[in-house]
Amino acid sequence: MTIKKKKKRSINLEEREIYYLQLIEEKQIELIWHPAQRDQCGIHFTAEDSSCILYAYAEDTPMSVFKELNMFRLFLTHLQFDGLTNGDWKAYALKAVSYLRLLPPDVQKTVLNMYHNSVANVYEEEGNMDKANSHRRQALSYQLQTEKEIDVMDIETLLQSMEKTPNSQLDLCLYILLLIVEPGIWATDDYYNYWTRCHYQLIETIIKQDLTKLVTDDKKMPYVALLVNSLKGIYFRRTRRFVLAEKYLLAALDIQVTLRKADKKFPISPLMIYLQLVLNWLEGGDKERAKEYMNKANMERGCWDADLLDPVINSFHGQPISKEEWRELDASYADIYINIYKENYSLRSAIKDAIRTIFTPPEIYDDEEYEEEVENNDEYTFDDWYECAESGDTEAQLVVGHCYYTGTAVSQNYRLAREWFFLAALQGDAIAQQNLGYMYKKGYGTEINQEEAEKWYQKVKAGTSTWRVDFIEFLLK
Repeated sequence: MTIKKKKKRSINLEEREIYYLQLIEEKQIELIWHPAQRDQCGIHFTAEDSSCILYAYAEDTPMSVFKELNMFRLFLTHLQFDGLTNGDWKAYALKAVSYLRLLPPDVQKTVLNMYHNSVANVYEEEGNMDKANSHRRQALSYQLQTEKEIDVMDIETLLQSMEKTPNSQLDLCLYILLLIVEPGIWATDDYYNYWTRCHYQLIETIIKQDLTKLVTDDKKMPYVALLVNSLKGIYFRRTRRFVLAEKYLLAALDIQVTLRKADKKFPISPLMIYLQLVLNWLEGGDKERAKEYMNKANMERGCWDADLLDPVINSFHGQPISKEEWRELDASYADIYINIYKENYSLRSAIKDAIRTIFTPPEIYDDEEYEEEVENNDEYTFDDWYECAESGDTEAQLVVGHCYYTGTAVSQNYRLAREWFFLAALQGDAIAQQNLGYMYKKGYGTEINQEEAEKWYQKVKAGTSTWRVDFIEFLLK
């Protein structure tokens, strides 16, 4: 028996949008009367023969953009349903983007990775892996930008996704390795003391790779090799693996023999590398080796940075060097490495900021000072007013209702405005009662109902309600 495959019906985009808008409006009204449900707000919707519940949590869904953000999410979630025929999904993706553009920039950044991942999934189902991988790379970059903590697996996935762009791979790897020297390279105190396992894991993941294979310009090859080997040597010295440190610093010196003929003023000088080897064996407890490298360093006193490195040489001969001098040296040489990178590479700032986040020491805040600062702030956002309104504050309910009525700081919605005015009116607020009567009289957010309008007007005339003169600007006219 032959079973015919059910033909997929093309879904009307306009109908779907109206349906979603109704769902969201009903959910907003439900949350007005049951604010506790905002902790786990589920919006149930159907597509073809399937159904799904979209969760909008209070901490990541500001009520000021509740409609826009959830419309974006609903259209994206819809991409996963089989009801869309080939090509139809693109119209839904574009509709999602139209709502995304209505969101404030700070909110957009938190959901751009969701958009690119969803589109990547659809392209993958269609067999278009080039576009799928392109969107996955963009998704990762936004994810790294917005998350407080970076998973090393995300970085490794990002590196793997760059297989077809070796320059980008090299750029990313070098930037990560530069974090070894950013705090400095000379001072003897342990400035990796705040690193956790993931910090070391990320660095050592990069160190294990042969980065020279990623160099597409033969002229750059020795410079990249010198940079990478010297960074490895510094890292292994600082993590007290002295034999490995010597191995990579000597490899850097071998490259210097070739480079010094072509570029005598290359920022990473032989003198600097020899002095790294001196420090390496002083810290490793082998004074004879340290002395051997010190003698070789003295033969390089003609290097361009000899004056800068005099304090290091003098410290070997028993002249103490102050912490301030060490800090100045650290800052100078960190800048040298960073400038070498800047001259040749330029990683996207979003990825830079995300990677740098995990290498930034945790900050300590004065809670009392922070609380005082918040208390002295007299300006309130719509979301601040909304939280007060949810807690039952009459004035806040009046303000939120007026915002929805006029479209101030939020999408205009007469039904929601009426609900908030109704809550404030129940608590005896005269302006809210007057506004409610006006909306029934004009048919804003409801059917025209003169009887209901007169009922609320009479409550105001009775004089038993609270009339707040300072809130007169929220009276509808």
